[in-house]
Amino acid sequence: MNIFLIGASGRTGQELIKQAIKNGHYVKAFVRNPSKLKITHANVHIIQGDVLDYYEVCQAMRGCDAVISCLGTENLGHSTLLVETTNLLIQCMNENGIQRIAYTASAGIDGEIPGMTGWLAQRILKCASRSSRSREALEGKRARLDCCSANGFNERSINYVLSYRRS
Repeated sequence: MNIFLIGASGRTGQELIKQAIKNGHYVKAFVRNPSKLKITHANVHIIQGDVLDYYEVCQAMRGCDAVISCLGTENLGHSTLLVETTNLLIQCMNENGIQRIAYTASAGIDGEIPGMTGWLAQRILKCASRSSRSREALEGKRARLDCCSANGFNERSINYVLSYRRS
């Protein structure tokens, strides 16, 4: 499978790339800063760009079978980035004839946020993440796309995201 991945340079994105490589997939890793992505492999093509630039995203997405978003925000404050990006991804997917999209969130990764703050954030963000994923999935369903999501990361959830098929 040819995967278009945004949020590739974060911990979740890099783990997803490792699992995709292990399972024989090809990844177009769309990143803002290529120096943050520490993985090099023949099956990984790194593309620098802005996730809010329609033309850059649509061009980079060409030839892919699925889109995976591991995109997060840089702080815990209010942000419209994920909603804006989701809408843009759906438009580009429609333009490129791509039907599959998956979302994964890092709120459940142990150690993502250290100490007591991390423990508390994991409990709070699970609800926020669930709500956000539901809203994103609803947008995808309205666009008649195959959607799935996974909260947190482990090999099983990444395999689920990579192998999801609408029943």
